Amino acid sequence: KDIIKNKNEIVAKVLDFIYERLRSLYSEQNKNINVFRAVLASTPTNLLDFTKRFDAVDAFIQLPEASDLVEIYKRIRNILDKAPSLDNIKFNISLAQEPAEQNLSALVKKEIKIITQLYQHQEYSELLQELIKLKPPLSVFFEKVMVMVEDEKLRNNRLALLKSIQNLFSLIADLSYLVSGNKNKGSSLYNIH
Repeated sequence: KDIIKNKNEIVAKVLDFIYERLRSLYSEQNKNINVFRAVLASTPTNLLDFTKRFDAVDAFIQLPEASDLVEIYKRIRNILDKAPSLDNIKFNISLAQEPAEQNLSALVKKEIKIITQLYQHQEYSELLQELIKLKPPLSVFFEKVMVMVEDEKLRNNRLALLKSIQNLFSLIADLSYLVSGNKNKGSSLYNIH
């Protein structure tokens, strides 16, 4: 077991070294370091996959929908960070009461299949395009549905729905690294190199 532990430590250190060198290279090329961090947080295990993810996220952040979608992702993450563990809780469509909740869950169910297939084929740009489809129903959901209600069963069901959405968003990168933290008109997701 000590040999395996040491081997795993060595592999981790080698990967850390390689990604640190890659970060320096990307920095020298004026590539977006926040995109680098976002992709690295998803722990890709090879450089080709990392590059595909980086290129997809880098193109994504230039889209007009990206900023709002990243803010929605951050909101989901903040809600889930404050929630109790959802390890054994699955979303149950029969508990969805609000139309906005039902519409979102129906779309998520459909998108899970599509996004999973895109992920398996490393079609990351297309995957991010599919996530954009979630923006309108997510906006309506947050406008019309109270997640943290008193009814524990209902609250946990809504949290489980958000967790499944977070899992989709997190497949290729941790989008929270892309949030500029500044909602002024001049701010951009692409403003830090």
